[in-house]
Amino acid sequence: MARPEVTGKKLATRQAELPDHAGRVPLRLLTFKELKALKGVPYSRTQIRRLEQAGTFPMHVTLGDGDGAYIAWVEAEIDDYIVEKMHARPATPSGEPTEVAPSSTKTKSGKGRR
Repeated sequence: MARPEVTGKKLATRQAELPDHAGRVPLRLLTFKELKALKGVPYSRTQIRRLEQAGTFPMHVTLGDGDGAYIAWVEAEIDDYIVEKMHARPATPSGEPTEVAPSSTKTKSGKGRR
């Protein structure tokens, strides 16, 4: 009997069960280090666990069993989480658009910079 990875039968079935991700690249898993380095997620492992339990952060995927289990997060879900946070923020702390003030060349002492 041929192995599923050679025939592709089981693999094709599993791919069909995956949800459509609106034309995104294939699913990619991010480790804890990659969450910080690539996505800028500032949370500690403990904080992420708390947020997951509260249902406010994407749940991790566990591959394997026991102490050597691989824990990662689906990149598309992390991207969606970040976009959701971006849309939920106000334009400024007061909710008003900001105006950029022209920079001054004078210092506090009233003298110009050199």
